[in-house]
Amino acid sequence: MISIRRQEVEHGLDLGHGARAAATGRPMRHAGLRLGLIVAVATWCWVAAVDALLGEPLRTASVLGGVVTFTTVHLVLCLAFGSALAGLMDGAMEEPGLVLSIVFGTLLLEVAFALLTIFVSMTSLGATAWPRIFVGSIVGSMVALAMLARWYPVRQLLDRALHDD
Repeated sequence: MISIRRQEVEHGLDLGHGARAAATGRPMRHAGLRLGLIVAVATWCWVAAVDALLGEPLRTASVLGGVVTFTTVHLVLCLAFGSALAGLMDGAMEEPGLVLSIVFGTLLLEVAFALLTIFVSMTSLGATAWPRIFVGSIVGSMVALAMLARWYPVRQLLDRALHDD
């Protein structure tokens, strides 16, 4: 087996800690769960802060099923999102083109949140649904992509995906 460092040199990559762990066969489930938890906390804090600034603490959570239900569903979805992203990044270490699936998948997810925001804005939260929900989803995506960029050589993988024939 070629050493991980040798693979890095041969392919011009600087594998991050998470990528080295994936390449050595250690389970990356923890990276995905950690990413999901970070995204969940960031977006939940965003929604709570916007609600508080609008003078309606926990209104979004109340409208979307109640605080406990909203928090539970939100956490589970974020953990799934984080696990999917980490799994795709692990795969991208072998097949860099998978990085493009993360970009397009994230864009599609934002379209889905835009549609959800339109529905919620017409039914319960009005125009304030946009900063509460849609901007919150953008915050979550940006946090996720920033964490992936810290843990994996995203830029180098993108270059390889776009320039390999």
